[in-house]
Amino acid sequence: MEGQHKTKMKTPLKMPRALFGLIFLIFMSCQTAEFELTKYTVQEEVQSASGLVVLGEDIYTVCDDSPFLFHLNLDFKVLRQQAIIPYDGPLKMVRLPKATKPDFEALEQIAPNEMIALGSGSESPERDIMVHIQIGDTVKMKRYSTTHFYDTLAQMAGMERSEFNLEGLAFSSNTLYFFTRTSNHMFTLDCSEFLAYMEGKVPLPAVELKTFKLPSIDGRTSGFSGATVTSDGKYAFVTSSVEVSEDSYKDGDILGSFIGVVPLYSTPKKTHWVRIETPKEPVKVEAISIANQLGENSYEVVLTTDSDGAGMSVFLRGILHW
Repeated sequence: MEGQHKTKMKTPLKMPRALFGLIFLIFMSCQTAEFELTKYTVQEEVQSASGLVVLGEDIYTVCDDSPFLFHLNLDFKVLRQQAIIPYDGPLKMVRLPKATKPDFEALEQIAPNEMIALGSGSESPERDIMVHIQIGDTVKMKRYSTTHFYDTLAQMAGMERSEFNLEGLAFSSNTLYFFTRTSNHMFTLDCSEFLAYMEGKVPLPAVELKTFKLPSIDGRTSGFSGATVTSDGKYAFVTSSVEVSEDSYKDGDILGSFIGVVPLYSTPKKTHWVRIETPKEPVKVEAISIANQLGENSYEVVLTTDSDGAGMSVFLRGILHW
């Protein structure tokens, strides 16, 4: 794999020197938010969308079983697509096998013309992948192995590597926020140092770990599925979903999804949650991105869903306020 991190894992993993201690954040005071759905679009050309970035008039998305980065307009029409892993097959209705797919679950902008796409890591090494993407007249990319990084995060959180499942990525002020689904962890670290680490130039930078308590449906706790951060860095908008599944690898029945407004630096430290209601069956929301800020506590957001094998994705647009 291009740009693969050179650290080998034949010996027991040692924790990086600068890692912070484990911090548990359980928000006991939760408030209600509101979400007004304004657009519901079924997009059959994009299968199992799971990562999303809105850049002005453009939308970019990656999928968990597709080799492509899709470029759409604000009406969710596909404008073009670009393979971001080695691929020379057909361009339409591509579904990669579950056993070998990279399982891209997160996409985030880190600079005006740069994005990062991440595999979930729920199967190693097939899903241990990061793609650093540069958008311009042509799309340029470099791929890296995330095996050492994911191994370290799993050990830091005290989980088995087979339990690890990265689902969301957010960026703000040179800080990266990684969200995992299985135990609802958020890992925070410096973006510039992380990129240098992935290039093999420096050791893994300091990592801060926080654990969140998320809402439930029918007694089943939801798990992180996507994230973004407001431009002022005060809030993370996170999505979480409830899926009846035995483990992080297998799909299951979808019970529903939430949007959460999580304060990062603002006070008071109160989260706001809203369950997402759509005209049809419950959806498994996989990603969220901000389209516009409408007021102090009001944002237009775009969401995407993973159909888990149904052969299409649903894109949602709506107003989030609290």
